[in-house]
Amino acid sequence: MESAVITSREKLADYLAQSVREVMESMVFIEMTPEDVYPPEGGTVQGEVIVTLGFTGSNGGLILASTGRNLARKVAANMLGIEVEELEDPAEMADAMGEVVNMVAGNVKNQLVEDGWSLELSVPVVNSGEALEVKLCANLAWGVGRTFVNEEGERFRWELRFRGNGAG
Repeated sequence: MESAVITSREKLADYLAQSVREVMESMVFIEMTPEDVYPPEGGTVQGEVIVTLGFTGSNGGLILASTGRNLARKVAANMLGIEVEELEDPAEMADAMGEVVNMVAGNVKNQLVEDGWSLELSVPVVNSGEALEVKLCANLAWGVGRTFVNEEGERFRWELRFRGNGAG
């Protein structure tokens, strides 16, 4: 067995698109359309709600998602089967966003394992507030980012970042 498996950015972008759309449509009942694919740049991510989930194994890294509070509240309300106005506890929004990232990460992990990777996922970490900025390790520069948009034009940015050159 080879010690390193290289998965292209295009393939990673496809895995991310399939996983995000599947989870958002089947579990959250929000249709998300994939937009641009981009290489992650810089060491910071900005947003009102930012979720990170690390992984180890063939190659360490993280998956992260960032969006605005309005979309995050819709995600939580839909998962709980309530109206957005009924969502009062910020912890419910954080739990729902963490679970969405956990499900997407699990789907992406399964696809990478089929490619020969070995991965173990951590638990998601949810940060929310106004004008958040999360600083990332400098060695997490290789990967892929993808923006998704819903019918209302709200954006949900997702990134897969790896150490080094993405060898799995």
